[in-house]
Amino acid sequence: MSLSDEESAIIRALVGSSLDVAEQVWDKHQPIFEAATEALALDRVAKRAEVAPSRIPNHPFVSSERSELAEYVCLVADMRESSKHLMIEYSHSKPTYTRMKRVYFETAALLPALDQTIQFQCGSVTEYLGDGVLALFSVNPEDRGPDIRRAHRAAQNCVGDTRAIVNEEIASRYCLPSLDLGVGLGFGDAIVQLIGVPSRMHPKVIGPCVYYATKLSAGKNIILVNEALRKAWPTSKGGKLTFTPMPIRGVDGYRVG
Repeated sequence: MSLSDEESAIIRALVGSSLDVAEQVWDKHQPIFEAATEALALDRVAKRAEVAPSRIPNHPFVSSERSELAEYVCLVADMRESSKHLMIEYSHSKPTYTRMKRVYFETAALLPALDQTIQFQCGSVTEYLGDGVLALFSVNPEDRGPDIRRAHRAAQNCVGDTRAIVNEEIASRYCLPSLDLGVGLGFGDAIVQLIGVPSRMHPKVIGPCVYYATKLSAGKNIILVNEALRKAWPTSKGGKLTFTPMPIRGVDGYRVG
């Protein structure tokens, strides 16, 4: 038998009122319910091992189930006063390259050039830092000398020839003034691991070498190193390198010259 018209109307009204109540209840409890559901999902994901590709030397892949300790020389190269370039118009030539356009071209020229320069010395840029790069050089604990020298040569080339080439190009194309560059070198142990949100984790190197290299990149067209790197520096007969104390950003650094 089919429902009568009156019965159908009652059922329809009941369904409608029931859904009205359900919508109110759902709106009240939805945030807590969905947060709990998301937490359960994240917990399930967190319990699964993750593996991510990386550019960290000797670690082409990094697993969430394993962290490792290694020695590195970290190099951070940073464009100086780039924020001023973004805020101050420069109209020496026509057309005018100002503000965002200027910084965009400077960054587009500088970062790949630094990356390639570091690769020439077997270093690996693991991160682009806005207007600079963070790179790592693996270190053989049995014979640190060759690896430290590679990192230093890369730093010299970044501040020297590569910066000069970039400056020549932006001057000839856009009549822009020269860029200044700071380079910090830090040496020490670091932990290699995955960091971040489950399913979106990133391979990272965390340690004093990264901290000091970042702080010491605040010089202008000079190379600054941390105390640990100064002590580990290989000596050679007749060597002429000098280390001049130069604290910067609250960190004890040494200018290499």
